[in-house]
Amino acid sequence: MNDLARTYEAEYPVIVRFAEGILAGHGDGHDIAQEAFLRLQGSGVPAERARFWLFRVARNLALNELRRRQRLERFRVLFPWIAGPPNPYETAERRESAQRLRACLGRLPAELRAPLLLREWESMSYSQIALSLDVTIAKVKSDLFRARQQLREAMRPR
Repeated sequence: MNDLARTYEAEYPVIVRFAEGILAGHGDGHDIAQEAFLRLQGSGVPAERARFWLFRVARNLALNELRRRQRLERFRVLFPWIAGPPNPYETAERRESAQRLRACLGRLPAELRAPLLLREWESMSYSQIALSLDVTIAKVKSDLFRARQQLREAMRPR
């Protein structure tokens, strides 16, 4: 088994989970993960850095997908007769995202979601998160504090 196959086997479910967290019900984490691994294949990234590289690429792809969906939604609002009815997959995704935690997580800014998901779901250290997101450790700590604070406020019963 080569390095790429080992990395895929070990990291694919993790990258999917991370991407789905960033997308917060507004896309498919499997698509993001597959695209990240396709890009890894020809990148020349050393095996020991592949995991962090994948998180960075998956984050960027997920943020791009969120921006694309925002543009599409604005287009649908302006021209509803062109956009057509939503497909059943999107409808099911909307129902799933009704869960309270996911909804609250989804309200966090995407740049705060990424470090929170890496820390809480993937149990990464601050330095690993900084390496994955290409930011400083101080930024990771600051973003984690802000993300937790905003999530705590959103989860508070009204």
